[in-house]
Amino acid sequence: MRQKERLIASAESLAHSSDLKLARERVKELQREWKRIGHVPREHADDLWRQFRSACDEVFERSREEYEKKHANWMSKSEDVVSRKREQVQRLRESIEHDEALIDHWQDVIYNLNDGGRADEIRDAMEDKISSVESKIKSKGNRISELEDAIRDIESKL
Repeated sequence: MRQKERLIASAESLAHSSDLKLARERVKELQREWKRIGHVPREHADDLWRQFRSACDEVFERSREEYEKKHANWMSKSEDVVSRKREQVQRLRESIEHDEALIDHWQDVIYNLNDGGRADEIRDAMEDKISSVESKIKSKGNRISELEDAIRDIESKL
């Protein structure tokens, strides 16, 4: 009987532990020890079991509450991350639209150039700008794909 009373005291002390993961594992060990000890006089068995079970339940309940708190915090942070990534995608898409409008404008300039004078120099400059901006559009498109992949990954875990 004294062995079981010691297990009860140990379980009760774990109910106030700051390391709930360790406390939960230790309670499981105490439960295995409880079974190994065997029976106690019947007049004490139910009372001892209730005390032990109550202490164990308190550890498991605190552990569950801590998990739920951490999970809710993780969910909130994940939702914030998804929101920020969506905003980045939107800004990149708007930037691409702006870049495409510039390319259209520069192509119009090239198309409307009259031969002679500095036309070749202007055409080359416009084509260089178009090439540079097309490269930026491609990079932005790749970044959008990365962000969308990350969003899908996070959302699959929510």
